[in-house]
Amino acid sequence: MINNPSRKHLYILSFIAVTIFLLWNPLQSHCQEKGTLLSKQLVKAIISEVSGEIPLEHIRCISQFHRMQASRGYHQAAEYVSQIAKAYGLEDVRIEPFPADGETHYYMYKSSPGWDAKRGELWLVEPEEERITSFAETPVSLCPNSSSADVTGELVWVGAGVSERDYRGKDVRGKIVLASSSPGTVHQEAVFNRGALGVVSCYVQRPLDEPDMVNTGSLRPYEQEGKRATFGFAISHRKGTELKNRLQRGERLVVRAIVEAELHPAHYEVVVATIPGTDLAAEEILFTAHLCHYKSGSVDNASGSASLLEVARTIKSLFLKGKIPPLRRTIRFLWVPEMSGSIAYAARHPEVTRKAICGINMDMVGQYLNDDNSTYFLHQTPHSIPHFVNDVAADFMEYVGWGNTETLTPRLRYHVPILAPSGSRDAFRYKIDEYVGGSDQWIFNDGLIGVPMVFFLVWPDTYYHSSKDTPDKCDPTTLRRGSFIATAAALYVAGAGADDAVELGGTVYSRGLSRLAADMDRALDYVNRSEKEFLHSAYKEAQNLIVQSYLRECRALSSLKHLARGDEGAEDYLDSLTDSLTEREKVTLRQLESHYHILCQRRGVTPQKPILSEKEQAASKVVPVRNEELKGPLRLSYLEEKLKDPTLTRRLRIARRDSRLLYEILNFIDGKRTLLDIRQAVSAEYQPVPLEEVEEFLQVLARADIIRMK
Repeated sequence: MINNPSRKHLYILSFIAVTIFLLWNPLQSHCQEKGTLLSKQLVKAIISEVSGEIPLEHIRCISQFHRMQASRGYHQAAEYVSQIAKAYGLEDVRIEPFPADGETHYYMYKSSPGWDAKRGELWLVEPEEERITSFAETPVSLCPNSSSADVTGELVWVGAGVSERDYRGKDVRGKIVLASSSPGTVHQEAVFNRGALGVVSCYVQRPLDEPDMVNTGSLRPYEQEGKRATFGFAISHRKGTELKNRLQRGERLVVRAIVEAELHPAHYEVVVATIPGTDLAAEEILFTAHLCHYKSGSVDNASGSASLLEVARTIKSLFLKGKIPPLRRTIRFLWVPEMSGSIAYAARHPEVTRKAICGINMDMVGQYLNDDNSTYFLHQTPHSIPHFVNDVAADFMEYVGWGNTETLTPRLRYHVPILAPSGSRDAFRYKIDEYVGGSDQWIFNDGLIGVPMVFFLVWPDTYYHSSKDTPDKCDPTTLRRGSFIATAAALYVAGAGADDAVELGGTVYSRGLSRLAADMDRALDYVNRSEKEFLHSAYKEAQNLIVQSYLRECRALSSLKHLARGDEGAEDYLDSLTDSLTEREKVTLRQLESHYHILCQRRGVTPQKPILSEKEQAASKVVPVRNEELKGPLRLSYLEEKLKDPTLTRRLRIARRDSRLLYEILNFIDGKRTLLDIRQAVSAEYQPVPLEEVEEFLQVLARADIIRMK
């Protein structure tokens, strides 16, 4: 019994009382209007202002340009975006260039030279004349980084075209190969290794569904053993099958490839624009979307680039109409060449990444959900950088899902549906999911760059990287909903203060309990599904999972201290929530231990208390430290080049598991965590990993001067 409760104890007791009331209050109803972190009036104002038709028009304009990275077409698209940003009243609008010449490095990233194509045609010339494909008609058909050529050669079918058996009994020297794998991998084997003139690929990701679609493929822009890539063409599955069948019937087919293209020193260009803040202007929210891609590249990623414009337009318009006060924090928008532009910008502007408290990346956010059987994903930050932005974005995504999905309960009467006049009436199918890479958040979530960034993505996409990724595949309703979520999240964070830290603290805490419950389920699954002889090690992994999960949630709560800004009451409340988690952790670990003991009893096994092995004890004394001059995620190609070992990746055991493991191992290196700490953290996040494999990877990183051991 507490006779003289402290302020922290009162906070804990009051929080528990409020939680019980909310859970058991009989007046609560599933039909009640769902609230958000923003006021009802502001939410309705955003919905009234944000559009899906306007970004669709931007998609139509951007998609006109063949905007490969560091190309003239990209520059035209960048000019368009900058003009619109200026017209919307954004400030500090500029196009910032970064050398892209194949020599300049941005941390561990080697730049690629610019590539522009004027012409690309593939003709059948014998036994009859027929144009097979052309760059003018189908821009994705000419593989990026192809060299100029005007060659004629016999066409040879090589199956997949990527292994020794594909070429058995076939002489492709001085000929042009037809293959079913992606052009880049075929080019390596056919041209560099076997002397073929070039490659024609009929690879399509869904050949039965889309036999006339053409999937893009790229060649390496760098020389290999003094040789430059020749050329590659991509054709449809239907056309490839027709040519293959003729060859297999014994016909002799001769084709002519005509390419006019230039690989040249150029610049990555990043379009920058801001909406400045006031009293907290030095703090920023960072928005990114990659502007690059082949023509037309509408979903990928004109949709994300257009959505950023719509977020900016909506915020400026709401301010000019007096619906919102001036922003406290600055919002910075970056339209980038994917990955390369982000790492170049981060390398040149560490002051920007230092003051960015969080960010949102939008990539492929315009699809019709029902047409593609797709889901709108919110991918959260990795466990190495837990942050309240995850729960802010989730709050508004759930609001859209709640009010735009038909159910038996009459919830729509309490909600303003978010639809576009010419858009679909699809239900908003969404999922709040774990971290993934694959886009620019991969750069900014790096441990040394340190911008906690969530990722909006609609997936799957039937027309991904193909000739059919056109503006008609973009749904104005999806665009409007995604722009609403991003706008609402940005406005909340841009204005958040100590009072919001308290309110959001409860949200992060309660959502954290849900995440912890899911982690407890995983931990129980470890031991329940374990074979009898592995029960002890399974329990040890389960215990680690629980410990790491609570560490993650405590760090997520700690990120709110930034909003509290020294407010003693707010900070005490956040501390009380952390204390509550600490007490819950003890209870959870006891529950897990009891479960383990019962399992041991029923399986005839003697329980064992988890202890550190000798190797683990040794690992607990080794602390890796990152090289501050090499920020950003690791590229395995950088390791191979630095160590002059082209087979390194194939031999590195941990690289064969999950690429995210490599990312997070590097991220968890903070100069404080030990080798054992890092192994425990990544094993809890993804899967148990042998300590030896983590150690082997760190030793390779040390040889490459990416880290050092202390």
